[in-house]
Amino acid sequence: MLMSKSLHRKLSQSLKRRGFFGTLKRCVKEPFHLISEYRPSRIRSRRAQKEFDRRFGVDTAGIIALSTLDIEDENWQYGIGYEPTDPEHFTTLVSELSIRFEEFTFIDLGSGKGRALLLASEFPFRRILGVEISSHLHQIAEKNIRAYRNDSTKCTTVQSICLDATKFRIPDEPTVFYFFNPFQEPIMAKVISNIEESLRTNPRVIYTLYKAPLLGSLFDRANFLKKVKTDRGYAIYTNTLP
Repeated sequence: MLMSKSLHRKLSQSLKRRGFFGTLKRCVKEPFHLISEYRPSRIRSRRAQKEFDRRFGVDTAGIIALSTLDIEDENWQYGIGYEPTDPEHFTTLVSELSIRFEEFTFIDLGSGKGRALLLASEFPFRRILGVEISSHLHQIAEKNIRAYRNDSTKCTTVQSICLDATKFRIPDEPTVFYFFNPFQEPIMAKVISNIEESLRTNPRVIYTLYKAPLLGSLFDRANFLKKVKTDRGYAIYTNTLP
Protein backbone atom coordinates (compact mmCIF):
# COMPACT_ATOMS: atom_id res chain seq x y z
CA MET A 1 0.00 0.00 0.00
CA LEU A 2 2.79 2.43 0.91
CA MET A 3 4.66 1.60 -2.31
CA SER A 4 1.44 2.18 -4.28
CA LYS A 5 0.93 5.61 -2.68
CA SER A 6 4.56 6.55 -3.31
CA LEU A 7 4.33 5.50 -6.96
CA HIS A 8 1.09 7.45 -7.41
CA ARG A 9 2.69 10.54 -5.89
CA LYS A 10 5.71 10.30 -8.21
CA LEU A 11 3.52 9.81 -11.28
CA SER A 12 1.33 12.78 -10.34
CA GLN A 13 4.41 14.94 -9.79
CA SER A 14 5.94 13.85 -13.09
CA LEU A 15 2.73 14.47 -15.05
CA LYS A 16 2.52 17.95 -13.59
CA ARG A 17 6.13 18.79 -14.39
CA ARG A 18 6.81 16.81 -17.61
CA GLY A 19 3.39 16.24 -19.14
CA PHE A 20 2.16 12.92 -20.53
CA PHE A 21 4.85 12.29 -23.15
CA GLY A 22 7.66 13.45 -20.88
CA THR A 23 6.44 11.08 -18.18
CA LEU A 24 6.15 8.22 -20.67
CA LYS A 25 9.73 8.81 -21.79
CA ARG A 26 10.88 8.80 -18.16
CA CYS A 27 9.07 5.49 -17.50
CA VAL A 28 10.88 3.90 -20.44
CA LYS A 29 14.32 5.13 -19.34
CA GLU A 30 13.98 4.50 -15.59
CA PRO A 31 14.35 0.66 -15.66
CA PHE A 32 17.66 0.94 -17.53
CA HIS A 33 18.91 3.44 -14.96
CA LEU A 34 17.97 1.10 -12.11
CA ILE A 35 19.71 -1.85 -13.76
CA SER A 36 22.90 0.17 -14.25
CA GLU A 37 22.98 0.91 -10.50
CA TYR A 38 23.69 -2.80 -9.84
CA ARG A 39 26.86 -2.95 -11.90
CA PRO A 40 29.87 -4.07 -9.78
CA SER A 41 31.60 -0.72 -10.30
CA ARG A 42 28.55 1.16 -9.02
CA ILE A 43 28.25 -1.12 -6.00
CA ARG A 44 31.93 -0.51 -5.11
CA SER A 45 31.39 3.23 -5.53
CA ARG A 46 28.42 3.22 -3.15
CA ARG A 47 30.44 1.33 -0.53
CA ALA A 48 33.22 3.94 -0.77
CA GLN A 49 30.65 6.73 -0.42
CA LYS A 50 29.23 5.20 2.74
CA GLU A 51 32.72 4.72 4.19
CA PHE A 52 33.40 8.46 3.78
CA ASP A 53 30.19 9.27 5.65
CA ARG A 54 30.95 6.81 8.46
CA ARG A 55 34.44 8.19 8.86
CA PHE A 56 33.40 11.83 9.16
CA GLY A 57 29.89 11.56 10.58
CA VAL A 58 28.13 13.19 7.61
CA ASP A 59 25.43 12.36 5.06
CA THR A 60 26.77 12.79 1.53
CA ALA A 61 26.29 9.36 -0.03
CA GLY A 62 23.55 8.16 -2.35
CA ILE A 63 22.19 9.06 -5.75
CA ILE A 64 19.02 11.16 -5.71
CA ALA A 65 16.83 11.56 -8.79
CA LEU A 66 15.75 15.09 -9.62
CA SER A 67 12.12 13.99 -9.79
CA THR A 68 12.10 13.14 -6.07
CA LEU A 69 13.09 16.66 -5.03
CA ASP A 70 10.47 19.33 -4.39
CA ILE A 71 11.98 22.35 -6.15
CA GLU A 72 9.92 25.51 -6.54
CA ASP A 73 11.86 27.02 -9.42
CA GLU A 74 11.10 27.15 -13.13
CA ASN A 75 14.61 25.93 -13.96
CA TRP A 76 14.27 22.67 -11.99
CA GLN A 77 13.71 20.68 -15.20
CA TYR A 78 17.19 21.59 -16.48
CA GLY A 79 18.98 20.23 -13.44
CA ILE A 80 20.50 16.78 -13.01
CA GLY A 81 20.08 14.48 -10.01
CA TYR A 82 22.51 14.36 -7.10
CA GLU A 83 25.59 12.15 -7.08
CA PRO A 84 28.49 12.65 -4.63
CA THR A 85 32.00 13.51 -5.75
CA ASP A 86 34.62 10.78 -5.39
CA PRO A 87 37.20 11.99 -2.82
CA GLU A 88 40.24 10.53 -4.60
CA HIS A 89 39.22 11.95 -7.97
CA PHE A 90 38.50 15.35 -6.44
CA THR A 91 41.88 15.57 -4.71
CA THR A 92 43.66 14.60 -7.92
CA LEU A 93 41.74 17.22 -9.90
CA VAL A 94 42.29 20.12 -7.49
CA SER A 95 45.95 19.18 -7.08
CA GLU A 96 46.42 19.88 -10.80
CA LEU A 97 46.14 23.61 -10.04
CA SER A 98 49.41 25.49 -9.65
CA ILE A 99 47.96 28.39 -7.67
CA ARG A 100 48.21 30.13 -4.31
CA PHE A 101 45.03 28.62 -2.89
CA GLU A 102 44.69 31.25 -0.18
CA GLU A 103 44.08 33.86 -2.92
CA PHE A 104 41.15 31.95 -4.43
CA THR A 105 37.53 31.32 -3.53
CA PHE A 106 36.20 27.82 -4.32
CA ILE A 107 32.64 27.69 -5.68
CA ASP A 108 30.71 24.49 -6.39
CA LEU A 109 27.71 25.26 -8.60
CA GLY A 110 25.14 22.52 -8.06
CA SER A 111 26.69 21.50 -4.75
CA GLY A 112 24.02 19.05 -3.53
CA LYS A 113 24.75 17.64 -0.08
CA GLY A 114 28.07 19.48 0.00
CA ARG A 115 30.64 16.73 -0.30
CA ALA A 116 32.85 18.73 -2.67
CA LEU A 117 32.74 21.62 -0.18
CA LEU A 118 34.02 19.33 2.57
CA LEU A 119 36.74 17.95 0.32
CA ALA A 120 37.76 21.45 -0.78
CA SER A 121 38.28 22.41 2.87
CA GLU A 122 41.40 20.23 2.84
CA PHE A 123 42.98 22.91 0.64
CA PRO A 124 43.80 26.40 1.99
CA PHE A 125 41.23 28.28 -0.10
CA ARG A 126 40.28 31.83 0.93
CA ARG A 127 36.70 30.65 1.37
CA ILE A 128 34.37 27.95 0.02
CA LEU A 129 30.84 28.39 -1.33
CA GLY A 130 28.24 25.92 -2.55
CA VAL A 131 25.21 26.91 -4.62
CA GLU A 132 22.28 24.46 -4.61
CA ILE A 133 18.74 24.92 -5.95
CA SER A 134 17.14 22.18 -3.80
CA SER A 135 16.28 23.38 -0.30
CA HIS A 136 16.28 19.76 0.88
CA LEU A 137 19.85 19.11 -0.31
CA HIS A 138 20.96 22.54 0.89
CA GLN A 139 19.72 21.80 4.42
CA ILE A 140 21.60 18.50 4.44
CA ALA A 141 24.73 20.33 3.25
CA GLU A 142 24.45 22.83 6.09
CA LYS A 143 24.24 19.98 8.62
CA ASN A 144 27.25 18.29 7.00
CA ILE A 145 29.30 21.48 7.18
CA ARG A 146 28.55 21.79 10.90
CA ALA A 147 29.25 18.10 11.60
CA TYR A 148 32.41 17.63 9.51
CA ARG A 149 35.57 17.13 11.52
CA ASN A 150 38.85 16.38 9.74
CA ASP A 151 42.38 16.94 11.01
CA SER A 152 43.37 17.79 7.43
CA THR A 153 41.03 20.80 7.23
CA LYS A 154 42.80 23.96 6.05
CA CYS A 155 39.81 26.21 5.28
CA THR A 156 37.05 26.69 7.82
CA THR A 157 35.04 29.35 5.98
CA VAL A 158 32.54 27.05 4.26
CA GLN A 159 28.98 28.01 3.28
CA SER A 160 26.07 26.51 1.33
CA ILE A 161 23.62 28.86 -0.42
CA CYS A 162 20.13 27.78 -1.58
CA LEU A 163 19.73 29.47 -4.95
CA ASP A 164 19.21 28.89 -8.67
CA ALA A 165 22.74 28.96 -10.14
CA THR A 166 21.63 31.33 -12.92
CA LYS A 167 20.69 33.92 -10.26
CA PHE A 168 23.91 33.60 -8.28
CA ARG A 169 26.03 36.76 -8.37
CA ILE A 170 29.59 35.81 -9.25
CA PRO A 171 31.96 37.23 -6.59
CA ASP A 172 34.52 39.78 -7.79
CA GLU A 173 37.54 37.75 -6.71
CA PRO A 174 39.86 35.06 -8.08
CA THR A 175 37.79 31.89 -8.16
CA VAL A 176 38.01 28.17 -8.77
CA PHE A 177 34.65 26.98 -10.10
CA TYR A 178 33.72 23.32 -9.75
CA PHE A 179 31.08 21.53 -11.83
CA PHE A 180 30.20 17.85 -11.48
CA ASN A 181 27.84 17.64 -14.45
CA PRO A 182 25.17 19.61 -12.54
CA PHE A 183 23.03 21.13 -15.31
CA GLN A 184 21.62 20.67 -18.74
CA GLU A 185 22.60 23.08 -21.51
CA PRO A 186 20.15 25.98 -20.86
CA ILE A 187 21.46 26.46 -17.31
CA MET A 188 25.11 25.79 -18.06
CA ALA A 189 25.08 28.26 -20.95
CA LYS A 190 23.61 30.96 -18.71
CA VAL A 191 26.12 30.29 -15.93
CA ILE A 192 29.02 30.55 -18.39
CA SER A 193 27.57 33.82 -19.67
CA ASN A 194 27.34 35.15 -16.09
CA ILE A 195 30.98 34.26 -15.46
CA GLU A 196 32.03 36.01 -18.67
CA GLU A 197 30.09 39.16 -17.75
CA SER A 198 31.67 39.17 -14.29
CA LEU A 199 35.15 38.92 -15.78
CA ARG A 200 34.40 41.70 -18.25
CA THR A 201 33.39 43.96 -15.36
CA ASN A 202 36.28 42.96 -13.11
CA PRO A 203 39.16 41.16 -14.92
CA ARG A 204 40.89 38.55 -12.76
CA VAL A 205 42.10 34.96 -12.88
CA ILE A 206 39.60 32.13 -12.63
CA TYR A 207 39.78 28.38 -13.12
CA THR A 208 37.01 25.95 -13.98
CA LEU A 209 37.20 22.30 -12.95
CA TYR A 210 34.63 20.32 -14.91
CA LYS A 211 34.09 16.71 -13.80
CA ALA A 212 32.17 14.49 -16.24
CA PRO A 213 32.26 17.28 -18.86
CA LEU A 214 29.27 16.26 -21.01
CA LEU A 215 28.78 19.88 -22.06
CA GLY A 216 32.47 20.60 -22.54
CA SER A 217 31.75 22.00 -26.01
CA LEU A 218 30.08 25.01 -24.35
CA PHE A 219 33.33 25.81 -22.55
CA ASP A 220 35.39 25.10 -25.66
CA ARG A 221 33.35 27.65 -27.62
CA ALA A 222 33.60 30.35 -24.94
CA ASN A 223 36.11 32.89 -26.29
CA PHE A 224 37.17 34.05 -22.85
CA LEU A 225 38.27 30.54 -21.77
CA LYS A 226 41.14 28.29 -22.75
CA LYS A 227 41.58 24.63 -21.90
CA VAL A 228 44.52 23.94 -19.60
CA LYS A 229 44.21 20.17 -19.40
CA THR A 230 41.85 17.39 -20.27
CA ASP A 231 41.94 13.79 -19.18
CA ARG A 232 39.50 10.93 -18.95
CA GLY A 233 36.56 12.23 -16.97
CA TYR A 234 37.51 15.88 -16.48
CA ALA A 235 38.63 19.13 -18.09
CA ILE A 236 40.33 22.21 -16.64
CA TYR A 237 39.91 25.72 -18.05
CA THR A 238 41.25 29.15 -17.19
CA ASN A 239 40.44 32.56 -18.64
CA THR A 240 42.35 34.63 -21.18
CA LEU A 241 43.14 37.99 -19.62
CA PRO A 242 42.73 41.17 -21.75
